[in-house]
Amino acid sequence: MLNQEVKISSLEDLDLFTKNFADEVKELLSSGKDLAVLFKGGMAAGKTTCVKSLARALNVTETVASPSFVGIHEYSFEIDDHELIVFYHLDLYQVNLNLEAFFELMNREEKLFFAIEWSEKLSDEVLAMFTQKKDHIQVLDLAIEKLSDSERLIRYGYRNS
Repeated sequence: MLNQEVKISSLEDLDLFTKNFADEVKELLSSGKDLAVLFKGGMAAGKTTCVKSLARALNVTETVASPSFVGIHEYSFEIDDHELIVFYHLDLYQVNLNLEAFFELMNREEKLFFAIEWSEKLSDEVLAMFTQKKDHIQVLDLAIEKLSDSERLIRYGYRNS
């Protein structure tokens, strides 16, 4: 359920939103759950820009690039007492998700953070995996609507809270 809304009018607004959102992400990961953020929005809505800004706010040290042509990039960041979080950035626009490989990713020992662009392309089977692991993985839907060249409306909410 998308029950929160934020209007973004500039990159500064986006950076402020993602800084606050990163604090939520860190708190959730500190509580022991993994997190999957399912990004939705049209072409050029700002999904990748939002993920890059979020990665900066999470102190990802690597350069975050769009995974459009490869499907997935892996990064990492630390929280709390240097606990390593594995960060998977997926773009499903042109890539079909290998279900078996994705299931293996979800079962890693490390804490996981997924940022999945074009999540509307996830199959019911993959979404069911998230639902089955609801005690372990928190799922957040995040929709970006392009209002104008510079304005965006971000709506988000937790699916299984």
